Amino acid sequence: MTSTPQRLSDRHAVELALDLVDGNWPIAVMTALAAGPLTPRQLLADINQIDDHLGRPTRDAVLHRQVLAKTLKRMTDTGLVIRTEESRQNVMVRLALPGRSLLAAFRILAEWSQDREPKLAYRHAVEHVLKSISGMWPVAVMTALAGGPLHFEELLSSINEADDQFDRPTRDVPLHRFVLANTLKRMVDGGLLTRIQEPGPHPSVLYQLTPECRSLLAVLRPLAEAVQQLVTNGQLRVGDDLGDRAP
Repeated sequence: MTSTPQRLSDRHAVELALDLVDGNWPIAVMTALAAGPLTPRQLLADINQIDDHLGRPTRDAVLHRQVLAKTLKRMTDTGLVIRTEESRQNVMVRLALPGRSLLAAFRILAEWSQDREPKLAYRHAVEHVLKSISGMWPVAVMTALAGGPLHFEELLSSINEADDQFDRPTRDVPLHRFVLANTLKRMVDGGLLTRIQEPGPHPSVLYQLTPECRSLLAVLRPLAEAVQQLVTNGQLRVGDDLGDRAP
C-alpha cells in the first residue's frame, strides 16, 4: 500500500487501528497467524479449538467457513494479511507487516487487560478491552477528557474541533448531541467515566476519566505510535475504504 503520509493525532491513529480490526474475528485471525502462515482450514480449526479450550470467554458463536472467508477478504483488502494461492488446493494466509505491527502494539493492551482478568488468554484479553471502547466515539471522548473534566457542550465542541483540525481522517460525520449523550451513558455505565454534579443555583454536570480509563488511555499510546509509523511509511492509507465490517 502506498500513499502520501498524512498527519494523525493519537486519537485518530487509535480510531484507525480499531476500524481495521472491527468485528468479531480479526484479532483471532491475527493471533492465530502470529506463529506463521496457515491454510484457511488450519486457521479455522486453530481459532475454534482455542475458543473451545478456554470456554469461549468473549463470544458464544463458533467461527464458520463463510464468516472466516469474509473476514480474510476484508483483512486482505486493508493490508493486514496476505493470501498466496499456488493452486486452488494450496492457499496460505500470513500476516503482512501492518498486521504484525498492530499485533505487537496490542500485546501491551493484552497485558493491561490480563492484570485485571488474569484468566484471559492473550487474544481474549485484547478482545475484552477493545469491546469496552468499541463504537465511533469512545476514544474521542477519552482523549478529549485527558486534560481534565469538561461539561457536555465543552466536550462536544472539543471533539468536533479536533476532527475539523485534522480534516476528519476517521469519521466523515460530526458528533451530534444525541450520539454523545448515548456514548457518555455507556461509558459511565462501563466504569470509564465519572459524572460529577456541580451544585449551585444553576446545577451542571462535568465528565471526567476514571483512574481505570486514564490507565487504559496510557496503554493505547503505543498503538497510536504504531499506526502513525505505518501511515508515515505509506503502509496504511488514512481514509481508505475499509469495506464492510467483518461479521
